Amino acid sequence: MSCDIDKAFVFLLCVFVTSWFFPGDLFGGGGGYVSMNATNDIIRLEGVRKTYEQGGRRQTVLDAVDASFPEGAVTVLLGKSGSGKSTLLNMLGGIDTADAGRITVAGHEVSAMNDRALTLFRRRTVGYVFQFFHLLPALTVLENVTLPQELDGRSAAGLRAKALGLLDRVGLAHKADAMPETLSGGEQQRVAIVRALAHDPAVLLADEPTGNLDAATGDQVLRLLLELTREAGKTLVIATHSHDVLPHADHVHEVRGGGVHKLSAGELLRQEHTLLASAGSTRDSAGSTRDSAGSTRDSAGDTRDSAGDTRASDIASTTSADAAPADVPRTDTGATSA
Repeated sequence: MSCDIDKAFVFLLCVFVTSWFFPGDLFGGGGGYVSMNATNDIIRLEGVRKTYEQGGRRQTVLDAVDASFPEGAVTVLLGKSGSGKSTLLNMLGGIDTADAGRITVAGHEVSAMNDRALTLFRRRTVGYVFQFFHLLPALTVLENVTLPQELDGRSAAGLRAKALGLLDRVGLAHKADAMPETLSGGEQQRVAIVRALAHDPAVLLADEPTGNLDAATGDQVLRLLLELTREAGKTLVIATHSHDVLPHADHVHEVRGGGVHKLSAGELLRQEHTLLASAGSTRDSAGSTRDSAGSTRDSAGDTRDSAGDTRASDIASTTSADAAPADVPRTDTGATSA
């Protein structure tokens, strides 16, 4: 009975990951595939528009966006929180849909696909690395890596061998049978990277891949992600607010004001200069605060020194009075004459 319950639980988890990670109709639907374009741009956006209903009003997130990302390159979508960079990434991955316009990824017109076609597109064409890992807690590390491909009907034996090889590549083969809760944040994100690459996708999408990690771990994970992607010759698109990623990028597009703007080398240098100047101002402000605190401490020290001098004078006066010879009369200012 317990075994049946466990199997049912795993089945429900599979349904969950299918509906969330691979939402859509699994068993029916139509096409939506188109031939590869003649250029080396693996991703193209033409007149893409996206709006959301918020507080009874329609908010425009992306408006008439035209952009293209070359095959085999590392492209960064740079933007502040709420700029629409994650929304754009989700539309490239077929998780979200555009209100208008055309989106083509690796020869597939994503914007024209029905649910069935989008499901197959997500399983076979793109790999996704999320900020919060999204590993299924009831499955082992190895099962988390192979599940998406098993749902696509691939051979479990072949999947296991490839998954173990990738886990070994990121230093986690010895934890293949471990549960996600026993892993550190950095280890969980390494598993997520392996899961995203295991089915050999044409495009890898990463949404703030280091945003949930400390600086040192985030740097290690980012370098591993870049290394594995370049080794496999894949196209990588990273959505981030962090300028730390920019030195590793082949192309940078800034998402702001509802648009996507490709940044030139000069614009990147100006942004870097602005950031350095801002950081310098912050340090100067902190230095001024420390100087002010130092002055306050010096003033307090002077006050203490003055108080100390006063106390020393009082003590000296008292000591002198106590040490006065017995034959020298003392004046008692509190006494009343007879």
